[in-house]
Amino acid sequence: MQVRHFTHVKDVVNANFLAAENSHTDNEDYEILSDVTITILKLAETLQDLLEKNTGIIFQPRRSGDIDKFPVNNQKIKALGFDFESDFKGKLLETVEWYAKELHH
Repeated sequence: MQVRHFTHVKDVVNANFLAAENSHTDNEDYEILSDVTITILKLAETLQDLLEKNTGIIFQPRRSGDIDKFPVNNQKIKALGFDFESDFKGKLLETVEWYAKELHH
């Protein structure tokens, strides 16, 4: 089962601003990934739920190079006092609504 860390774009922006404004972060690298881990299947199911559409989920054979999960160490950015948004479904809904609005322009 493939698992991914989902990080809202606002978290990425805010974490970068925090690091840029801190004098102790010069020439340092930070992993800006939240602790929110969701399977690709759960992502598809949640999108269907938010869109109120059951389009069916099509499973494909694994491909060479597919990654099941990968370790993330975001402790460095957290040590600066950064907290990631943890409301996956709420932020996904916000993203879906943004795309819907943009597509109708």
